[in-house]
This record gives sequence, structure tokens and C-alpha cells, in this order.
Amino acid sequence: MTEQAFPSRRKDVVCKELEGEVILFDPLTNVTHRLNQTASLVYLSCDGLTSAHEIVESYQDTFQVSSNISHRDVSQVLSSLEKLALLNYQA
Repeated sequence: MTEQAFPSRRKDVVCKELEGEVILFDPLTNVTHRLNQTASLVYLSCDGLTSAHEIVESYQDTFQVSSNISHRDVSQVLSSLEKLALLNYQA
């Protein structure tokens, strides 16, 4: 994860919020994904306007964790979402 990247959600992925979690349906793979509360915050922050660095800061503030833990967690979520091809990146 480069902190200067601006991740954005794929426009064709169906996203539904349900009790603090996010349910995603990828029409290209016909796979549904369920994101927990922390992963949901990261995913919903991927608007193409918010940098990865800003997402790390937001995560840290929201969950009251250290900078190191926030960076680790956000990096893991972004990496997982990227491997699932659910994100686009803009420099």
C-alpha cells in the first residue's frame, strides 16, 4: 500500500450496509463478500478522493488504536480487497 494512493470502489460492485457491516456482491465473479466493521470502514472510505494515508488516520481515530496497528490493519484490508479485484487505484 502506498500512502499516496487513492483507492476507489469498483462501480459495478453492489454494496449493502447491514448492522455495521458491509455485504458486497461482485457481478464479475458472482461472489458475495461480508466485511466486518473494521474492514467496512476501510472499504467505505475508498472513494477515490481519500488517500490511503487518510484512511489510516481515520481508522486510528475511529477505533482508538496506535498508528502502527492502524497502518497494519488498513494495509491488510486494502491488500485483501485488491486481491479480490474490488478496488481501483488512482495516483
